[in-house]
Amino acid sequence: MAAELVAGALLSASLQVLFERLGSEEIPQLFQGKKLILDQLYELKTMLWSAHALLNDAEEKQLRNQEVRMWLIELQDVIYQADDLVDRIDYEALRSKLEDDQSSSSSASKVLMKFMPPFLSTFDKTVKLDSMEILRKLKILVVQKDALGLREGAQNKPSPRPPAPLVEHAHVYGRDTEKKIIVDLLLKDDVDSGSNISVIPIVGMGGLGKTTLARVVYDDDRVQKYFERRVWITVSDEFDIFKITKEIFEGVTNDKCGFENIDELRTKLKEALRGKKLLFVHDDVWNESYSLWGTLKSSFESGANGSKILVTTRSTIVASTMATGQVHHLQTLLNEDCWQLFVKHAFGNNFDQNSNRDLQALGRKIVEKCKGLPLAIKSLGGLQRCEQNPKNGKTYLAVTHGRNCTRKRAPFFQLYG
Repeated sequence: MAAELVAGALLSASLQVLFERLGSEEIPQLFQGKKLILDQLYELKTMLWSAHALLNDAEEKQLRNQEVRMWLIELQDVIYQADDLVDRIDYEALRSKLEDDQSSSSSASKVLMKFMPPFLSTFDKTVKLDSMEILRKLKILVVQKDALGLREGAQNKPSPRPPAPLVEHAHVYGRDTEKKIIVDLLLKDDVDSGSNISVIPIVGMGGLGKTTLARVVYDDDRVQKYFERRVWITVSDEFDIFKITKEIFEGVTNDKCGFENIDELRTKLKEALRGKKLLFVHDDVWNESYSLWGTLKSSFESGANGSKILVTTRSTIVASTMATGQVHHLQTLLNEDCWQLFVKHAFGNNFDQNSNRDLQALGRKIVEKCKGLPLAIKSLGGLQRCEQNPKNGKTYLAVTHGRNCTRKRAPFFQLYG
């Protein structure tokens, strides 16, 4: 399951980056007056959105449907082709800008150029043809959704997860600022919030490190001293009020729960929490029901002012449903933090930056394709650790790089098959 999550996270991240790049100001400037190309690139962006809407459902169904799995492989190939196209457009936009800056043309010449009809250069024609081909492939993939039973906007709900792993804080990279923000929110007494207990969601795509960040915050010395009781619950997609309430009761009282009646259990929990400053972590929440959340939360209101619930979720709907104030949107890691994380998992503690230059160069390219996703970096770093020579390293690079891969060299999804 973790491998498929990595693959899905990489595809989702690649698409998000493509959306941003296709919406940049440089594109209309580069193709000014060339409506056909601009319309085609806009259609490409729209079609990528349509494919993205099917991604969650496809990620889940590929585990038991080989045809869906092949659909995802084809989608991956098309995304890499679109990424290549945007790379070339970005390069041409930069080259064109540099030429304009260095141009010695007179003002009169520039004014005259504005009134001349635009012409299609060799580059323009290449962009037109390539975008048409990418669009053709995307349309075929999107049309296949009915035959494959893929639904738009479906939530990709995983199997129940094991308890969150313990985290070695020295091995968490690039989260110091976000840790400080959330710790400060936890230690703040919300006197004017209208409720004794506040909810702070951490929201982001799968593989981004939400659980890791929550664990680092949960174990912080200041947080441990501030709250009288702390309880961590892994919720996953089964939002069972009795089960969650029972886990919290046992965590708060350190006693085995002997209650079978939910109302009796909630009453006893309310008594046990009365006047205490509490911290609950609800990890991996999927249920979007406002009424169910209200029912569960009502048992916690007897806690002292300043009590907090920290929630991790992929769903912005869950975040807005549960939040009482600020929602923290977790960002991808910066490049250098990604590299440090990769080094830890690919080369270990004895890494010598002056050796293995070829492997380091390949590693940098692998990290670039992970789009700042910690889970992807750790997983691929672990694979690289097993192969400490450039030849085998190139195999992994080709898998993650995607471009110029033949079917004999398995794409990313097939690597984990």
